[in-house]
Amino acid sequence: MPIDPFLAELHRGAEASWAASQAQHPDLLVEVVPEIGSTNTELMERARLGRLDKTLLIAAHQTAGRGRMGRQWQDQLGQSLMFSLGVPCLALPSAGLSLAVGASLAPQLHPDLRLKWPNDLWWDDRGQWKKLGGILVEVTQVGGQAYVVIGAGINLLPQQIQGGHSKAVPAASLHEMGVTDSPAQLLSRLIPALLSDVTLFLADGFAPFVQRFSALDALLGLPVSWPEDRLGIARGVQSDGALQVQVGDKIEAIYSQEVSIRPC
Repeated sequence: MPIDPFLAELHRGAEASWAASQAQHPDLLVEVVPEIGSTNTELMERARLGRLDKTLLIAAHQTAGRGRMGRQWQDQLGQSLMFSLGVPCLALPSAGLSLAVGASLAPQLHPDLRLKWPNDLWWDDRGQWKKLGGILVEVTQVGGQAYVVIGAGINLLPQQIQGGHSKAVPAASLHEMGVTDSPAQLLSRLIPALLSDVTLFLADGFAPFVQRFSALDALLGLPVSWPEDRLGIARGVQSDGALQVQVGDKIEAIYSQEVSIRPC
C-alpha cells in the first residue's frame, strides 16, 4: 500500500478511535505521524519532560522501533500497524500488564491468535508458530506521578524483514490470516477496547485477566526452555502474571520478563 493512502487510513482510524473513546476518555490526545524513531521512545521522553498526557501516538513508519530485551523492531513502509498508548497513573502498575494488553488485542484481530508469555501475538499456521506482533510496556515516574507506555507492532502484510522476530519464529501477517479489514477499521476496533482494558488493569491488576489470558495461552502444557538450558512444562499463569513452569514434581514461578521462554 503506498504511503500516502496508508497515512490517510491511519488518520481515519485515529479519528474514529478518538470519537469512540470520548465518552469514557475525554482527555485522550491522538496523534498520527508519517515517520518517527520510536513511538514508545517519544512518549517516554515526553513523560520525563513532564508531559504526562493520556496520548495515543500512531506512526506510519518507525526508523528505530524497539522490542523487548533491547531487540530492534524493523518495519517496511505501510506494512505494519504501529502505535503507543501513554497513560498517567497514580502508581507504577503491577506485573502482568503486557499479558492483559495481549488479551485485549488478540480477540480484536483474529479468533485464532494466541498469546506467548509475556508479550507476543502468535498464530499456529498448520502446526508452525508464527509471530504476528509484539507488545512493549515501559514505565517511568516523574515527580511522584507514574506513567506507563504501551507499544504495539502488528504485521499487516508479509514481512521481508523479520522486524523484532526471533530466528526460530517466522513472521505472520493479517493478510495471510485472511483479515481484510483496513488499518482504519483495525484501529477503531483495537483502541477503545485497549483503553477500557488498561483502565481495568490499573484499577484491579492482572487478576481480572487471568482467565482471558489462559484461554489464549500458546505455551500451556508445552515443554519449554529458558536460559541456562533449563527445561520444564508450561502450566499457565498466576494471578500476578508470573509464568508457572513444572520442573520435575515442582512448580516454579517465572517473574522476570527479561527471560526468553521458548517451546521445545
